[in-house]
Amino acid sequence: MEKDLLNDYFKLSIKQQFNIDLNTECEFSLIENLVSKKVIVAPTFSNEITEHSDLKQFFTAMINEINLENCDQSVIETRIRTMLESSQDLKEIS
Repeated sequence: MEKDLLNDYFKLSIKQQFNIDLNTECEFSLIENLVSKKVIVAPTFSNEITEHSDLKQFFTAMINEINLENCDQSVIETRIRTMLESSQDLKEIS
């Protein structure tokens, strides 16, 4: 999965849920699992996230959903489209 796609997904989801404009680009990394060889999302949360427990929990849940393969690229693309269509404000940050 592309980091830019995930960044857009995380950024828009956080904007929608918390009304916070947050650049999530540095808040996660894509790494390869040594055993399965699958690419997973690893949180690299800054203080801005760790100091906001609800935000940290929300972001962690999104990452877990992706890593557990409950959410693939097509699902994320659909969610992004839906978020953009549902709110004009979100279009300004994408």
